[in-house]
Amino acid sequence: MPKFSEDSSLQKPAALRLLPNVGGYSTVFMAGGSPSFVVKDASTLPRIVSLRGKGVRGLCGLNSRECEAGFAWVDTTVSCCKRCLVEKLLTRHQGTIREGQIPSGTSFASNGWSVRKFSPFSEHVEVQKIAYHSERDIYIITTQEEIDFYPPEDDPRHPAADEGMIVLILSKRKKTDLSFLEITLRPKTLQFRVHLYDAKADRIIDTYDIPPYELVTSMEVMSLEVSEITHHHKRLVALGTISQRAENYAAKGCIYTLEIIDVVPEPGQPETGKKFRVFGREETKSGITALMGIAGLVGTAQGQKLMIRGLREDGSCLPVAFLDAQCYMTSLKTLASSKLWIAADAWKGLWFGGFGVSIYRCHL
Repeated sequence: MPKFSEDSSLQKPAALRLLPNVGGYSTVFMAGGSPSFVVKDASTLPRIVSLRGKGVRGLCGLNSRECEAGFAWVDTTVSCCKRCLVEKLLTRHQGTIREGQIPSGTSFASNGWSVRKFSPFSEHVEVQKIAYHSERDIYIITTQEEIDFYPPEDDPRHPAADEGMIVLILSKRKKTDLSFLEITLRPKTLQFRVHLYDAKADRIIDTYDIPPYELVTSMEVMSLEVSEITHHHKRLVALGTISQRAENYAAKGCIYTLEIIDVVPEPGQPETGKKFRVFGREETKSGITALMGIAGLVGTAQGQKLMIRGLREDGSCLPVAFLDAQCYMTSLKTLASSKLWIAADAWKGLWFGGFGVSIYRCHL
């Protein structure tokens, strides 16, 4: 959308200027109240990329030791700060000279957005979900990694579950080598992890491991009421999981609520001053297939049931209302800050309903 400027000198049509080399692109620039680049690749249509900031009076290419394949422009702001090396005050033209570059490894011509690909994880790690924490200005990333499957520790088939049985087998076979008990080709399962990613520092600053037999199905950052007495709200990270321990165990679920707290950062690394803290963990009788935040409470889809749960001071998350939806819900969404919700089932049908607060009740 074009910008509007009250400066009358910027409302006149500006001439287009060709820039042969700006970050490897051959671009056309249009000055004025809505400064923009016209960028094109060999395989894409021309795209318009806006220049962030105030209106631009003029722009030219710049190729120096400090700013290779960049550009310089004069905007409409008047700066009195001398600490910035790339800004010089021009009292004659009532503007500021600025220097800039296109970030390396960034694509602009694919869809008109600034797109940069990065990989903070190894090749065999797959990113599953991403959420943004606005209060902390940080990203929460859920990843999955394929690992060998082992039965739970309380299962008699676990390798270390019954050492007495192993000793008995060895005494009968008169062997001391345990290699015949090892499985060389084990089945695979997924290991899920939750990471804190700082975009400014471009690094992972903390990681929380989910147990290997739990699969993360949903993740949301939501404002939740954490006290029934003070009704205080906190912005927490909510995770819904399905537990798949073995074929003779029922598929249960779990709700994690994680809080991002302040800690003492490492020397010279201020971005490491944040860390996950488990606020609560509540196991459920069935798997969690979707999550939503509604009126400070947690809405969970558990197969064919919709449950609204409330957090308590001890971290427990107990249900206060429920609804039999008669469908297998895979997605839950809240309409802005209202108490209205939309549920989608496995066949992509939509259910529309509401939640009453005076008397806790879910209805279609």
